[in-house]
Amino acid sequence: MAKVVKLHPKIKERPDARISASALADFVIAPPDRQDVILHDARFQNAFGPPKYADALRVIRSFCSDWSHQKGTLADGLKALGKKAEASTFSPAQKEEARRCIETLELFRDAVNAFGVRSTPLLLAPKFETMEIDGCVVSVQPDLIAGQKFPPGDGQKIGMVFIRPQKRPNPDDCKKEETKLQRLQYRTELARYMLALGWMQLRSIGLPAFSIDRKAMHVWDIRMGARIDFPSDLVSREKRLRAAAGQISRLWQSIQTKPSDLV
Repeated sequence: MAKVVKLHPKIKERPDARISASALADFVIAPPDRQDVILHDARFQNAFGPPKYADALRVIRSFCSDWSHQKGTLADGLKALGKKAEASTFSPAQKEEARRCIETLELFRDAVNAFGVRSTPLLLAPKFETMEIDGCVVSVQPDLIAGQKFPPGDGQKIGMVFIRPQKRPNPDDCKKEETKLQRLQYRTELARYMLALGWMQLRSIGLPAFSIDRKAMHVWDIRMGARIDFPSDLVSREKRLRAAAGQISRLWQSIQTKPSDLV
């Protein structure tokens, strides 16, 4: 008799191919061993773990979407997270997450001018419906909309801003300058693919190309302290994204669990 495989209660399995924009962008440029990790984590997810950087991103979005950009918003966020990091009522994991968010907010604060936060009106992004790309459901969720309103009015244009606080791959954790440059390039390429997906998302909801402002499409890489702009080679990137989504759809049912996923 075949042994019944039972997932741990903390693990949620996605029966159909579904992936986030950042994970798909990562998959396109990742080596094969990293692609295996991306596919596994997309299909078998921790159902109870809160998303990393959530508190920091909430503060950053609030700061950016307020036209006055009150510095007190960041200061208050840092103060609240500092208390959380020291409070005995929170678990070690929660305290560690609070410290991670403090670092993220401090890095953002130091790079506000590099991101160009004050150069364009910013709105909180709505929750976007998923889109299907060659059999794979893709979730594209920007943090901010660059523009006066969403959807844009007649004659108006909008853009998207994705905020990327993740460390991996960390360019500061390198002994060799060559390795650091490779990681910086990896992060830049990942961001450009995310922006291509942002374009595809806006087109999928019916926005005409002339309503999308490519000059207002950015990824703010907090770890790099840099703004990555929209790529000039959109067509070729879109082709690679579609090919990758189709590959994921075909591979989905063959993705295996890890021992840590099981009871």
